[in-house]
Amino acid sequence: MRLAGLMLATAFLAAEDGDTKPDPNAAFGMVRVVDEWGKPIPEAELHVQRFELRAPGSGPGVGRGVPKTNHCDAAGQCRVELPPAVNDGNLTASKAGYYDSWGGHDVVSILENLVPGPGNPPITLWLMKKLDPVPMVARHIEHLAIPALSVPLGFDLERGAWVAPQGQGVVADLIFTVGKNVVSDTEFSTTVTVTFSNPDDGIMAYLSEIDPALRTTRLDMPRTAPPEGYFPSWSKSAGHHDGMWTGNRSEDGFIFRVRSHRVDQAIDSARYGWIIGDIGIDPGNSNEANGIRLTFAYLLNADPHSISLEWDGTNPVPDGDPQKLRYNP
Repeated sequence: MRLAGLMLATAFLAAEDGDTKPDPNAAFGMVRVVDEWGKPIPEAELHVQRFELRAPGSGPGVGRGVPKTNHCDAAGQCRVELPPAVNDGNLTASKAGYYDSWGGHDVVSILENLVPGPGNPPITLWLMKKLDPVPMVARHIEHLAIPALSVPLGFDLERGAWVAPQGQGVVADLIFTVGKNVVSDTEFSTTVTVTFSNPDDGIMAYLSEIDPALRTTRLDMPRTAPPEGYFPSWSKSAGHHDGMWTGNRSEDGFIFRVRSHRVDQAIDSARYGWIIGDIGIDPGNSNEANGIRLTFAYLLNADPHSISLEWDGTNPVPDGDPQKLRYNP
């Protein structure tokens, strides 16, 4: 997820559908489904779906029929029929109590080099076990208007609103300070800086590629929040320069800690969570006094004594609230 991605990568393969003849040029491969330590996951389910090809430049293929499901054996292995690399489709694995897989870069690399017949290298899909899923406040903040420039503005993550007097929020979890520099109608920039209310609060960028176990899993964040490594501020700029819009980035996400409370030398309580992908900045038009909008999605652990970043899908945000996050990353 991520918001990105919260977007699933697809791997290029297919299965024989009931209404098609076997492909004489098909390759055969063995798929291994393992946990993050490489231990086989017995009797996992492997889902293979073929896509109808489209003309070049007309977009991705369209799913054809119901995905074929293969049941892996006690050693977590499934033998599958794979088409040549010119075909298109996807491959996922699932098992109750684990996060589903989505393919991953290593899998795509193998599939792009398949040869007809047997002898292809094994394909490994990692599944991460669900350990401590918890309720999360899950919101998607879209086009949040900046009420004032160059002054700290507190934002309440639980309520999804600016704190008084700008809104109905109570706790300043994130403090946004937004500045705008206008040179001309075509040269202007907006800078957003995020700080926090408490000394132990903070934020860190997260890159899933550094964790091999996350290469094929749908869990976008680690299962628990790190105890250290948080920075007291974060900033980003966006605007218009040399005829181009600037500031577009694609982050895996950010882990944050807010409402932290320290007793003696230890943090007694805190609220942990994660921002899904990047914080989007619409810098507005140069001739506006501000005109700036922010867009971001996040999950906030509801328990101040839990460090879990696993969401069980329970969301206290009411169904009628337009900010309610409506998918599970």
